[in-house]
Amino acid sequence: KKVAKEAYASFLVACSGTTTCDSGTCYTNAGEFFDENIKTGRTIKGGFLKDAGDVAGGIIGLILSLLVLCGALIVMVKLLHSLVMGQAKKVIMKGTQMNDYLAILVGLGITIIVQSSSVTTSALTPLVGIGVLPVHKMLPMTLGANIGTTFTSMFAALAVMKYGSLQIAFCHLLFNLTGILIWFPVPVMRRVVLRAACTLGFYASYWRLVPLIYILVMFVAVPGICLLISLLYSASVAGGVVVTLLFLGAVAGLIFWWVKLGGCYKVVSLEEREARKAEMEQEMGQVKDQCLATAEADGQTAEAPNGSAAPVEV
Repeated sequence: KKVAKEAYASFLVACSGTTTCDSGTCYTNAGEFFDENIKTGRTIKGGFLKDAGDVAGGIIGLILSLLVLCGALIVMVKLLHSLVMGQAKKVIMKGTQMNDYLAILVGLGITIIVQSSSVTTSALTPLVGIGVLPVHKMLPMTLGANIGTTFTSMFAALAVMKYGSLQIAFCHLLFNLTGILIWFPVPVMRRVVLRAACTLGFYASYWRLVPLIYILVMFVAVPGICLLISLLYSASVAGGVVVTLLFLGAVAGLIFWWVKLGGCYKVVSLEEREARKAEMEQEMGQVKDQCLATAEADGQTAEAPNGSAAPVEV
């Protein structure tokens, strides 16, 4: 077993006389030191969690560290919103009128500067929700924000310059770049993403738990199943192939039932879909009218002479 030299230099007693070791370094109490400090030693040796033990103290420390981390991130995002949201929102709105690839760069730049992709998404999401901004114009800005948020880990990795940290940071970056290259440049693939987003938003308007279920399925269940299948291949290739075919067959059967056999209409009927569509169009029309009325009122107020506000007919 290898132990850092500075950790044991003051504890081990070097051999004296004619005693030699194959490694060139010999200690009389190396076995005792290893048993007491490495094999049965305590990891948490100080602090307020010392008496809790390694297991309980580690769990408590992990929970407390996650709470502090999440709290610090929430406070940071709130401060960033209050400091740069006004200027960033103007840039974001101009980015939605640019070419899609330039919009990606705008989202990338804003996220790198403020180190928070939520600044971009929080500015765009309400506009899409009220129908002022179409979904296909929000997509490139969001993709740019996804790339920009990887630079946070990249900067941290460059600060320590360790092989493992740099490897993870580049994996994060290349994962996002690969996803964009697959789903964005080709219009047909891009429509798949947009259609999926609209579909998910439609069902989320009925049930608030749909986004949570989506996250658990796509980011926990599916990767977990794929990981288990990959581990099964190491134990039995034939078993891995059979389970893979069964999994793909189950997914294909679910898609066939949902699309071809009308499974989606068993979840939400056609009449309910048409009624919800008309209701959403009416709500969006009212919101647009209110936005236009507010903009016109602001414009007339700005044009009124001597600082007096011009009357606005409602």
